Amino acid sequence: MENAHTIHFCLEDDSIDIGRFVVVAADATVGEIVLTAHAALGLDPSRPGTLLVAPEFSPDPAGDTPIQVLDVMDEPGLEFFFARGGIATYQPSVGQWGIIIRPLDVAYPMCAMPHLVDATGPDLLPAAESVEGMAALLGMVRMLLTGLDLEPEAREQLNSVFPNYPLEQIRTRLTECYPPAIAQRLQELSEASLSFNS
Repeated sequence: MENAHTIHFCLEDDSIDIGRFVVVAADATVGEIVLTAHAALGLDPSRPGTLLVAPEFSPDPAGDTPIQVLDVMDEPGLEFFFARGGIATYQPSVGQWGIIIRPLDVAYPMCAMPHLVDATGPDLLPAAESVEGMAALLGMVRMLLTGLDLEPEAREQLNSVFPNYPLEQIRTRLTECYPPAIAQRLQELSEASLSFNS
């Protein structure tokens, strides 16, 4: 049995509860863990973003300088995170997501990795650009479901993201996930070579 670790991916903005517990190989690199975050949360691969760590582990004394993923992507991932307090916030190059990466316990998986253990909340919606944007769309849907009307600009925004979707389907997309789809993305990641789109 291969040694592995469980990693918890969640969002800084908790206005919608979104989390994924994923088992990754003990020798996964920083780049592989970042791509796993993308797959687990429903984001397409993009140019490498940045990592923010606690100030005492930051490259500069003020703690304001993010670490470029491109500079550390081949480093052993678990060593990287544990050496920096066991937690970091990943900011993809597209959108304002603020993904918290927190390695947890050792795991002994019986299947290919990365492997989904548990998932809560919806996949991220790239068109919303942030959890705040997703929460705003969900608020609009809830207003409509309770019989209230939206301002024309808000209705136009909702229709541009979800053209011709029934309200209940939009609500489901913004509140729930489909674990088999997440598992499929992770399986595809395990079969692909490590690459970021430029």
